[in-house]
Amino acid sequence: MREVSFHLSSPKANSLAKDIACSVSREGRFTSYLARGGPAWLHNRIEDERRGRR
Repeated sequence: MREVSFHLSSPKANSLAKDIACSVSREGRFTSYLARGGPAWLHNRIEDERRGRR
């Protein structure tokens, strides 16, 4: 790897990633979290973001 770059994003832009990380830690979902489809709230959040509601 020759080059590394970092890009800042607003906390709002990363809120879904943060919520996934908290859920994984809190609920002990350490393997196959997304491969198993994730929890129900995750699908709703993804759909909301897709539609521009967040």
